[in-house]
Amino acid sequence: DRVRVVEAYSGRQLELGPFDHVVVADHGRPEEQLYLALKGRVEVHRAGDCVAPRRAENAVVEGHRVAMGL
Repeated sequence: DRVRVVEAYSGRQLELGPFDHVVVADHGRPEEQLYLALKGRVEVHRAGDCVAPRRAENAVVEGHRVAMGL
């Protein structure tokens, strides 16, 4: 009836509950390996899931903002 979770970014562990049911809806961690490999070598900007996993429409808007700033 209790759930033990680990916060993805800090690694902090929590115990929550009691619950009858649990629905998991997470986004994981950002995919930033390419950004980190290029950072400091060429001009590079982050947008979308490289910053943090999010809904597609938010990533598209963010990508547009970066493009318009170039």
